[in-house]
Amino acid sequence: MKTIKVVSDTHFNHDKIREWSRTQFKSSLEMDEYIIKKWNEEIKPTDRVYHLGDFAFGKYTDLVYIESIIKRLNGNITLILGNHDTAQRLRELYVKYFKCLGSLTIGKYYFSHEPLHFEAINPGQLRSDGRQATINIHGHLHNGNFCSDNHINCCIDVVGFDNMVTTFEV
Repeated sequence: MKTIKVVSDTHFNHDKIREWSRTQFKSSLEMDEYIIKKWNEEIKPTDRVYHLGDFAFGKYTDLVYIESIIKRLNGNITLILGNHDTAQRLRELYVKYFKCLGSLTIGKYYFSHEPLHFEAINPGQLRSDGRQATINIHGHLHNGNFCSDNHINCCIDVVGFDNMVTTFEV
């Protein structure tokens, strides 16, 4: 067994999400600094971290700023790409620092950005790779949990900003 840390939907440099659901912050810079501080309090430099997508939001001109954030974060990070991680220039930046994947299965856990349909993690359904994950660890849903006991939403808007990292034994 090993311990891993999971976080999702940091949305660094995303001012609109601050306006929609993170109104406790006066600016995206304040939000980013708070998330970095909490991240580094909860994650040691040697920790294995799985970020479940929507790491940052930005245009080409924001890449230097986003890279400066990446360099400040503790942990050995694997990024499961989310719907806001699709821009080619962002991906080019991410692969310099992270292992980037579309999804990942570790034992009974299936890690993804968006929640899987419950039939995909039903113990009676076998995946094409022969492995059977029965619990979906995901993010993406900022306002609540998925409708199944087999789903765990790790979006920081749901988990909370004071203890935003979820720990799993795998």
